[in-house]
Amino acid sequence: MTQPPDLGRRRFFRTFAKDVVQTAGVALETVTSLNRAATEAAGAILRPSSVLEPPPVAGEPAAGPRHPFRVDGDVLLIVDESRLPDAVVEIECRSPIDVAREIARRTLPGGSVPGQAAAMSLALAASEMRGYLPTVRTAIMGIRSSGLAEARPSSQHLRNAVARVMAVHDAAAERDADGAALAAAVRDEAEAICREAELAVALIGERLIALLPEAGRRPVAVLTDLTGVPFLVAGARERDVLVQVLEGGPERRGARVGSWLLAQAGLDHAVVADAAAGWLLGTGEINAVVVGAERIAANGDTINDIGTYPLAVLAARHSVPFYVCGADATLDPAATDGVAATVPGRAGPDTWASTVPRPAPRDEVTPNELIAAIVTERGVLRPPFAAPPLQVR
Repeated sequence: MTQPPDLGRRRFFRTFAKDVVQTAGVALETVTSLNRAATEAAGAILRPSSVLEPPPVAGEPAAGPRHPFRVDGDVLLIVDESRLPDAVVEIECRSPIDVAREIARRTLPGGSVPGQAAAMSLALAASEMRGYLPTVRTAIMGIRSSGLAEARPSSQHLRNAVARVMAVHDAAAERDADGAALAAAVRDEAEAICREAELAVALIGERLIALLPEAGRRPVAVLTDLTGVPFLVAGARERDVLVQVLEGGPERRGARVGSWLLAQAGLDHAVVADAAAGWLLGTGEINAVVVGAERIAANGDTINDIGTYPLAVLAARHSVPFYVCGADATLDPAATDGVAATVPGRAGPDTWASTVPRPAPRDEVTPNELIAAIVTERGVLRPPFAAPPLQVR
């Protein structure tokens, strides 16, 4: 006699099979992370970027979004800075692995932007994994968050943003929240990080412009690099400012991206060759030097893009105030000074186009004694800087 089907047994094996498949996803995630770098070139061909706007008319800047990234459904679209200003091109990032790669490549600018992009990519990942088993989801999110945090080790904002998102994720997981509720909580936190970062830039810009010295009847002349441009754009409408933006080394990021952003904001500006910074400061026509920051140690030492330190030295030599702009999330109270805050082994582009390439670091420390003030959204930090922590005066 034929036995009736055992429905309980069937459910058991279906659940078991699903567990096996999802658990295998953790291993697959690890393997994918390791192999992604090796397949980057092929990926660029298989997943071409989309050009949002055609190349501009000669002599005119490209039109396009000012924000470096945006979310479209379940995809994070990052503006490729290397293509500006000739065209606004977006790179599709379908997972935090893609976002980590672009952060490491510095497709995204510094400051708070990598942290914002990382937070949103984790939110999209949590949404994608709504139906996963909690243990599997937690394991994969842990792998992805670690990869994002290490993509740009010098960025304190990036580390803070990833830590905030994962704290919300872990708290929801401990409450046994279902996948949808957990994804919603993570998305709320990511959006809060983005809102706070944008507000911080606006507030810092306002404080910076108010801090700039008076220049009589002429515009206030500011020398900056690409890292300082967002803050000047945010606040310069309140005063008549002439921005001199440094060219930015072999990649010419200041000339390409900085001048494009300044032009879109309608600010009077000019591009200055890096080698001419000392001469320009020596003319006495520059009222202030402004830069951004990747990380600020407890004693006020600042880590930023390579080239910041000699610019600070030149400013000090010519008695021009040197201002650093950084959100509170850039402060690293655990690092007593710049040496403690420095991430070793951060090699950048080769400085010599020869048979013996010599890698240069991407970031460097500017000692606090060269800094006239650190501008944050909460206020202005002035020397002598307290250690630890920095105190707003």
